[in-house]
Amino acid sequence: MKLFQLLFSILFLTLIPFASYAAGWSVVEKSPIPEFNSGAFLDDVGYTVGTNGSVFVTFDGGVTWAGSTGVGTQGSYSGFSVNLNGALVFDNGSVSIFGKAPTDVTDDASRIIRSTDSGYTWSLVFEDNLGIGVDFYDGVKLADSSALIVGSDRIVKTEDSGLSWMTMHYSDEALMSISGLGDQYIAVGDEGLVLLSQDKGDTWEAIELPGSDEDYVSVDIIDNDTFVLASQEWIYWSDDAGESWDLISGGPPYVDIRDIDFYDSSNGVLATEYDGPYLNDAYVFITSDGGMTWEPMTLYDGDGAYLDIHDIQYSGEGDLYGFGESGIFYIGYSFGGYYEYVFTDWMLVKTLCDDGAEMNDPCRAVYYVDQDGLRHAFPNEQVFYSWSASFDDVVSVTGEYMASLPLGQVVTYHPESQMIKFPSSPIVYAVDVGRELIKINDEYSAELLYGDDWSDEVHDVSDAFYSHYIISEREIYSFMCECGPACDAICLNVEFEQEVYDIGTMSEVLDW
Repeated sequence: MKLFQLLFSILFLTLIPFASYAAGWSVVEKSPIPEFNSGAFLDDVGYTVGTNGSVFVTFDGGVTWAGSTGVGTQGSYSGFSVNLNGALVFDNGSVSIFGKAPTDVTDDASRIIRSTDSGYTWSLVFEDNLGIGVDFYDGVKLADSSALIVGSDRIVKTEDSGLSWMTMHYSDEALMSISGLGDQYIAVGDEGLVLLSQDKGDTWEAIELPGSDEDYVSVDIIDNDTFVLASQEWIYWSDDAGESWDLISGGPPYVDIRDIDFYDSSNGVLATEYDGPYLNDAYVFITSDGGMTWEPMTLYDGDGAYLDIHDIQYSGEGDLYGFGESGIFYIGYSFGGYYEYVFTDWMLVKTLCDDGAEMNDPCRAVYYVDQDGLRHAFPNEQVFYSWSASFDDVVSVTGEYMASLPLGQVVTYHPESQMIKFPSSPIVYAVDVGRELIKINDEYSAELLYGDDWSDEVHDVSDAFYSHYIISEREIYSFMCECGPACDAICLNVEFEQEVYDIGTMSEVLDW
């Protein structure tokens, strides 16, 4: 006869970016939305936006991403019908996202949407009600609370962290890209349009590139004197703050340039779209000689298709981020390792602590956030460790974001991890799926389940949490059973499945 013994293993979480040191960016999983158009970071907090008002947030520098309006990766939307093209993160924690309503929406209006609670709720702060199909394409921060956004007929500015926006300039041609540093800002667009501001976007002057009436798609101010801009086919360089320009190179063959960004005057990157008669093995190109030559990066997704990256940008530390139809990607300044950000239907979160916070400070409390955006408290470390091996995957979030997440039920012990009892009763229980507690009737049963040291596996649970469990009508007991010729053994009347549940399945396992 069989003796049934519960096996317990410590969980190891796997929310670690997939890494590869081959010549390409490795893809772990498909993007949870049709495409990402852009992204923005402020320190470890970042946002990425895409079609149909979709918006995702990271609090750990992009290692993990979750829907800002609820953690579920399939349905995080701002609540507004907008194909979002960009995001701006302000120093006070607020964020502005912008774009235009889809073509199947009758108003066809441009919109700027704002959140002050880390993206959990959104409000409309700017809308073009003229019905002329205006679109906002790109934006740039000027200072802690000010920023500029360019679009198909105007430049708008905020000086109050996105609460209100003023039109600073109207344009006959669409403006597709903007960049700035200090007081200098440059915006470029269709029909060779280049606008330069020397006063942080208050006034603008048109400048001309010799012999050029191309549609410019991207611009970058590298330092106070060095500017670079690109059309779909050509790259232009200025060493005198835009007073004169040189054509330094054509873009790679059979591709249209989408975006250009430089970390310094030597190192830069292009995101492109293939537009030729033959298959091409790269959509991203890098340069180390100031754009004179470009080397392809081989980028494939898990199905062997080429990565489709729309927007690229460097952080202040020299890290490169890419956003596109295939996902969100990161690459270090040395171009040595390639990572894809992982999307998750759940998060472990705690509030950011002030310097010197005591160990019992409320900021230390850890919560499990489920796919519906509810946060569930771990009552103590013992319960946490029954689900997780360490606190390495706990993400620190702002107090505003934490407060925006409604409270759900308390997290209970992982099924079959150990026995529990309540101080007001001598009964010892085994924990089963669905928060169910099964009474253990005798010492032999406990020993068969948890070994000779079974008493060490009995955890006291406060009576305050009694109602968070369900008392089963089943009971566990042992009995004498035959195990072969002239052999007796002690058997259990129940069999526990030898299974360790991943923390990502907590909502299902605990039957919330």
